[in-house]
Amino acid sequence: MIAGRATGLVELSILGAFGISVLALAWLNVRRHRGALEVERSVRPHRLPFGGTCRVDVTLTNRRPLAGPVVGLVDHLDGVPVPASLVAPVEPRGRRRTAYQFTARRRGLARLGPLRLVTVDPLGLVRAAEHLDVTVDLIVLPRIDALAPLPVVAGDGLDAGVHHRRALHTAVDEFTALRDYQPGDDIRRVHWPTTARLDRPVVRQDEQPWQRRTTVVLDLAPDPTDAAAFERAVSAAASILDLSWRQGELARLVTSEAQDSGFFDEASRLDATLDSLAMQCAGLGGSITRRRPGPGSHRRPHRRCHGGSPSAADAAERGDASSARGRDRCIANARRDR
Repeated sequence: MIAGRATGLVELSILGAFGISVLALAWLNVRRHRGALEVERSVRPHRLPFGGTCRVDVTLTNRRPLAGPVVGLVDHLDGVPVPASLVAPVEPRGRRRTAYQFTARRRGLARLGPLRLVTVDPLGLVRAAEHLDVTVDLIVLPRIDALAPLPVVAGDGLDAGVHHRRALHTAVDEFTALRDYQPGDDIRRVHWPTTARLDRPVVRQDEQPWQRRTTVVLDLAPDPTDAAAFERAVSAAASILDLSWRQGELARLVTSEAQDSGFFDEASRLDATLDSLAMQCAGLGGSITRRRPGPGSHRRPHRRCHGGSPSAADAAERGDASSARGRDRCIANARRDR
């Protein structure tokens, strides 16, 4: 319009007035849809394994008698905006659902949200944003690799041929059966009357009051120059604990920061221990990446590394006195490579 007046061309003034009118109408169109949509969001699961997927379902409800606008959904991962989905206009008093997924790429705590709704006019000239100020904390567990159980060992030791949990008994001086001698058997276990009668060495097979116990020691000393080695150590600790639990053993996690889970064999205690491992030194922003939108188209974690704590070996030695009747073994010292 100013150019039209300056040059004396009426056409430029008309063109300028038309453009201003279009922008005003676009702004009014976006403005009238403000607050028209109700948003519901559900996230599942809140606890997922490394490499697992998290599904986000969003439901948009239009309470007004007019059709809703085109809406773009922009979610946030640890404060970083991530385009999620584009939703077509919702019919009057109707409802529309959309979904998108994220894949866990790094261990630790991830905060999903807030969700931002971007309304755009049909011509794409004006846009307005609204926020759903709800965040969801997601826990990404360490990578758990499938490990093979320890090989069967020969002899009459507590580990001989045993890969399952035994019931505890009190009659420790009685033996339950006789078997042939194997290399490595204690000579004191030989049953001499039967050996003389059969003319071959035979030993006593006792029913022993024990339950195999596994202690995993993890060094949490910070080393910011080699984060990959620390992730391998955490993954190894989680894998050994998972194997021990699946084998029916008592498992225990001890760290160099004097954290001690105590011996456990319950699934709930294993989950709590894995959650603790997931949070160790979890200073990794954006621990989940977006996968893809579905058809139809919630604080940044801080680093928790501390040095100068008691050694893991000292912490492991402060075990429960009741373990005297069991058989403890420390099969892993999950340290980072130096």
